[in-house]
Amino acid sequence: WIALQCVDTLRAAGHDVLVVATEMPAEQLHDRLLCLAARIDFHAYLDRTLSHAQRFAVGVAPLNLASWGEVHFFTPAGAGDRALAEVRSEIQRLNVDGRLGLVLWDGHYRSAKSTEWEDVYDLVRKTRALALDPALGRVPLLLTTQEGSKRGSSAYRAYEEEAAAIIHLQREGGNRSRLTVQAIRQGHECELMLAFDVS
Repeated sequence: WIALQCVDTLRAAGHDVLVVATEMPAEQLHDRLLCLAARIDFHAYLDRTLSHAQRFAVGVAPLNLASWGEVHFFTPAGAGDRALAEVRSEIQRLNVDGRLGLVLWDGHYRSAKSTEWEDVYDLVRKTRALALDPALGRVPLLLTTQEGSKRGSSAYRAYEEEAAAIIHLQREGGNRSRLTVQAIRQGHECELMLAFDVS
């Protein structure tokens, strides 16, 4: 939700966005963005329980957003270095006019070659170098991971060492979650307590 909100904000400002889908299917990410733009509940959309007005809002959302930046979806065929090379080529292709404002790599750590920590760390380190590459326009990269799995935990530790900033959402119990934003290089950190309706 946080990552897609960033995508929606960049698009509203007229920037193109590349979404690299390696965890959630591109179709589901597209539908989530559509619901975000139409300001309707995604689960109601899935359950087909939308009102007539809500169905209309989903239908016209793409028309209302025509003048905004475009969202491109891409799934690399390979893993590890091959996945990285494919994403590099896609960034190069889309950013020839300098309109690409963000790359969201959903399930980034899943593109590592195996479950080994070294592979996950290697991918994160090389992806950071990709974001700093002046030949690609230094497009910001937002990478997502879940800490729950062994592999996800390895990726999170790699991000803590290599990322410019970390956004961490942690369940506190009940309907409360803690959102921590840490700008690692600058040493700044802020925390927000969020309350979610989980009914």
